[in-house]
Amino acid sequence: MGRIFGRLSMMRFASMPGAVLLIFFALFLIGCSDGLTEAQQRNNAGVEHQRKGRLREAIKDYNEAIGLDAQLAEPYYNRGNAYFSHGQYPRAIQDYNEAIRLDPGYAVAYANRAQAYTFLGQDKEAQQDVDRAAGLGIDRAILDRVIEKLRSQR
Repeated sequence: MGRIFGRLSMMRFASMPGAVLLIFFALFLIGCSDGLTEAQQRNNAGVEHQRKGRLREAIKDYNEAIGLDAQLAEPYYNRGNAYFSHGQYPRAIQDYNEAIRLDPGYAVAYANRAQAYTFLGQDKEAQQDVDRAAGLGIDRAILDRVIEKLRSQR
């Protein structure tokens, strides 16, 4: 008896025009976000701006993403990359630090922080990060070549 009542209730609900509109609206919202949070969407917009060389717009998007979800490592990492591209190595290191704090297994954050340390002449810190990145699966030979090339450019 409860099953029949449950079906009848659902049939009445589904036949209501407002309920149908509500269902379509919910599906529309789900489809628009592709399952990403607003913070992830802002981060992705920043990546797209950065890819096109619009670093200021990218940093603005990353700042918004961080404001929406300060526990998401990717916007810190990506903002660090934008600062790195601007030659703002101390700021890049701060953001890589935060990305690593939030996600200690973030291998590329260690690798990029190693590069920033290298540009600042902090070779000991750079080598520690190379070791960490290699321990997390990044090819050590590639890391060593990149660091050596950066050292020669100082």
